[in-house]
Amino acid sequence: MIQKRLLIAWFVTGLFFSLWGLITCGTLFRWVYFIDPSVIYNTGLLNFSFQWASLAVLGNFIFAAVFVMIYSIIHSSIKAKGIKKGLIFGLLLWIMGSFLFFLRVSINLKPFVVFLYWTINDFFVFLICGVIISLIYEKKDKRQKRFR
Repeated sequence: MIQKRLLIAWFVTGLFFSLWGLITCGTLFRWVYFIDPSVIYNTGLLNFSFQWASLAVLGNFIFAAVFVMIYSIIHSSIKAKGIKKGLIFGLLLWIMGSFLFFLRVSINLKPFVVFLYWTINDFFVFLICGVIISLIYEKKDKRQKRFR
């Protein structure tokens, strides 16, 4: 039963990562990549194509699998329950990953706005995905409650 919940959490999280990326990076905040020092990036990669979209979705699902596996390993060490547990998990991963990356890279590279955008974006994504995973993973079966 845990494997089934892991697969469901992986699929839903991967789908969320992909849709969030399409909405934010692909449309609403696409302009961030065209600000003056950020133009050093190859903005031709931002043009929508099937190859780009399929690689982005594949990357999102791989990232979601890692996210869910980390949750399955450390979920018992987080003492909260439900949504609060997911928020703590998402915040921990954001601090360990995205925020530390931002601190290290923003000092050395010029497109500060892009790294700031990534850090703020990841903050919300990690929190929401942490909640999604915790709600799906911690969902109790009616059969489990009956036999206990």
